[in-house]
Amino acid sequence: PMTDLDAAQQIKDWPSYYTARGIAFSSPAALVLHFPLTVLHVLRILESKGRVSLDPGTEVRIHLIGTAQELDQRLAFKELSHVLPGVTLRFAFIGHEISPEYHLKRFSCADDKISIVAYSGVYNTFVPEGCCGVTNPHLIMGLNSGLGAYPEWTPTVEFLLFGMTPRVPAFFSDYCEASCEVGVDLLRNTFNTPLAYPVSVNPFRCPLSRRQRGLCTMYPEYGNGFLFGVNI
Repeated sequence: PMTDLDAAQQIKDWPSYYTARGIAFSSPAALVLHFPLTVLHVLRILESKGRVSLDPGTEVRIHLIGTAQELDQRLAFKELSHVLPGVTLRFAFIGHEISPEYHLKRFSCADDKISIVAYSGVYNTFVPEGCCGVTNPHLIMGLNSGLGAYPEWTPTVEFLLFGMTPRVPAFFSDYCEASCEVGVDLLRNTFNTPLAYPVSVNPFRCPLSRRQRGLCTMYPEYGNGFLFGVNI
């Protein structure tokens, strides 16, 4: 049965999560849940640094940028209501690949403890337009971002680094460590911004490698495999 975890029960990786939730290790749940649990992992990092409270009764606002696939898997984010019982999470999913038919649509679950508003466009227009009501975010995240690989990221990164006051913690994930380093080079060389959280293995990465899915490269690659952060 999918019941809430004790608020004091910390999960730190897939084995501890599967054990706490009573899920068989043969379950493919991690193939979908790596998206919301990567968010959980980053929230725990920010909590440890005093940047966000995850106590029951609090509200946390999160902007997921560069999204598309995440919106298709939005029901997976309901799991956050179980691993963070009593916490209300307000998401905005922003991305130019989001279908216009979903633009400004709102979704909710878990008795409205988890809500999502979709925005078809880029972040540097989303914020001036009022953030669809999800204002003053505690966290900005780009999942599987390819931060240094796509020029479209440059104005968005410039905006979140220099166009927002106060600066908001921002984390980016990518498939492999080498891709993260390209994103780090963009931050350092183009924007003279050092990392506040170094490139690290994500304990909630997708357990199925891209090689196993027929997407073969010379590097080990996993969905949300590595993380780094700024503005902490």
